[in-house]
Amino acid sequence: AFNQPLSFDTSSVINMGYLFGQASVFNQPLSFDTSKATSIRDMFVGASAFNQPLYFDTSKVTNTRGMFYMASAFNQPLDFDTASVTDMYAMFTDALAFNQPLSFDTSSVTDMTHMFRGANALSADNKLLIRCAWAGTFAFATNRGPGTDQNWGLGSCR
Repeated sequence: AFNQPLSFDTSSVINMGYLFGQASVFNQPLSFDTSKATSIRDMFVGASAFNQPLYFDTSKVTNTRGMFYMASAFNQPLDFDTASVTDMYAMFTDALAFNQPLSFDTSSVTDMTHMFRGANALSADNKLLIRCAWAGTFAFATNRGPGTDQNWGLGSCR
């Protein structure tokens, strides 16, 4: 079976939306240039077998909407530069295995509605870490984020 990282010349690609969408058996290492991408929306939507580390340059990305929506096997640490991201709507909705702490910069995010809906593996400890990292940001504090549920990420921030 093919087990080498996929490598493409993507140095000029701006929109990587739906790139692996509905790829229900795909689970290969990825290695490509994402430095120009502004949208990775729904990149792995429905990619139900995908669970590989991602080392993406996301410094120009503004849209991560639904990136891991229904990516039910995905559970990898993410170290994304999200300072420019404005839309995280449903990013991990129904990502059934996802249980990682996130320290994303959410200061520019205006919509994170349903970001973790159905992501039931997300532990109380990781919810607390996320809540503490994102406390005070607009989308998290308003009706557009998971922080609107008073029982989400219970505990004291250090």
